[in-house]
Amino acid sequence: MAAIPLLSIILFTIVLRIPSLFEPFWYGDEGVYFTVANALNNGLPLYNGIFDNKPPLLYLLYSNSVNFLGHNLWGIRLILLLWTIGTIVIFFYLAKKLLNSQKLAILATLMLAILTSLPFLEGNIANAENFFIFFTISGFLLGLKKNYFWAGFSFCLAFLFKFPAIFDFLALGGIVFAISLTELLKRKRPNEFVKSFFPLCLGFLVPLSLTILYFLFNSRLDDFLFATLKSNVSYTNWGNFFIIPNGLLIVKLIPIIIIYIIFLFKLFKSGAASRQLLITSFLLILWLFFSFYGSLFGGRTYTHYLIQTFPALSLLTIWVLTQKKFRNLAVATLAIFILSSLYFFKPSFSLTKLSYYQNFILYLTNKMPQEKYNDTFDSKVTRNLSISRYISEKTKKADYIYVWASEPQIYFLADRLPASRYVTAYHVWSINGAYDETAESILTNQPKLILVEDNQPNFYSLEIILKDNYHSLGKFDRLEIYEKN
Repeated sequence: MAAIPLLSIILFTIVLRIPSLFEPFWYGDEGVYFTVANALNNGLPLYNGIFDNKPPLLYLLYSNSVNFLGHNLWGIRLILLLWTIGTIVIFFYLAKKLLNSQKLAILATLMLAILTSLPFLEGNIANAENFFIFFTISGFLLGLKKNYFWAGFSFCLAFLFKFPAIFDFLALGGIVFAISLTELLKRKRPNEFVKSFFPLCLGFLVPLSLTILYFLFNSRLDDFLFATLKSNVSYTNWGNFFIIPNGLLIVKLIPIIIIYIIFLFKLFKSGAASRQLLITSFLLILWLFFSFYGSLFGGRTYTHYLIQTFPALSLLTIWVLTQKKFRNLAVATLAIFILSSLYFFKPSFSLTKLSYYQNFILYLTNKMPQEKYNDTFDSKVTRNLSISRYISEKTKKADYIYVWASEPQIYFLADRLPASRYVTAYHVWSINGAYDETAESILTNQPKLILVEDNQPNFYSLEIILKDNYHSLGKFDRLEIYEKN
């Protein structure tokens, strides 16, 4: 029976994730998401009232975490723990269908559970990747069951968490298109497009269209498109410029194009006996290539980007152990993935995270004080907590504050709204016109306190505002605090 080993994997996952419920507030991206969520809960509209450059579902999830589980970090981490259990269960059924073996499905599921939970790979953080893989896995399972509309729908939900999820959709869409094309050219069956490829695309377009209509009717479509598309073009170009803007993205597509052409050629020549094995093999190979492309799409190599690849990686790794046909191509795919991951993502791997569980045990047994435990995550944690308490005491709930730094969690910890829709310094210096807009917002909203970190780029308009309207209260570990006159 699968129940006992699957339950064992779930319990093991819970054990791996328990320390994440006790972490201090240290991770910058979670600070952004919570600040956006807090602003939404206080009536500010997404994108034109409070800004970040992802689709809306992640912020809605954080917003509900705050509403139902309180103003804390552990709430979203608990949601992530429960969400991961759901991901593991749905992945087991996908693995069982693809690998055609309960034992192999258990092995693949165990591999996924470990990869998505280890802090070394940022599995403990409530980033979009940890949430959207549930929907990409569901999309593949629904597609294999020929529920193409709902498969597309599921992929779009993943996309509405984060843009790179579209590449998982393209992996399945490419396979379905190839099968439909083969049926048309080889067997003169045009209705395969109507039965599979078109419903898959329609399923993807329905929730996307509803989202676009929502922002259109609320007069925020331009802000939505800028945040989720236009601003991401400049974001991706940062690490993908090659001859032309985003030229490296074209180069990175070459392996996928080659593999896809090979698949089309073999599919057209295949007989009924070998057809299913061929489709399964290339589905896994293309899925890994497409998801890896998605992880590299941003041009930056943050470790959690790799989480997108873990479902395909787990399946293909276990599949290679048992199959002989197409094994060489699959092994080559895994080798390319591993070597490329080490090359691109090595700077992001942190060996200090290897002591994560040891530090937690020391903290839990009172052998490591709170401040020292905080420092194992980031040296700024204790400072940010102290400053946030000071802000809460010094200001009223209705007062705005502004932090010229990349420490957005201060807004959430202090439970104060930012005076600008841009909640981190990197939003301001990476978006055209954001300096002027932010200065104007500060003059309009008149924040009670302004905090400036000394390692940030010069913000001349802010310096003038501080000189004319604020006085310094002192400096606290690189953060100078200014109060309105």
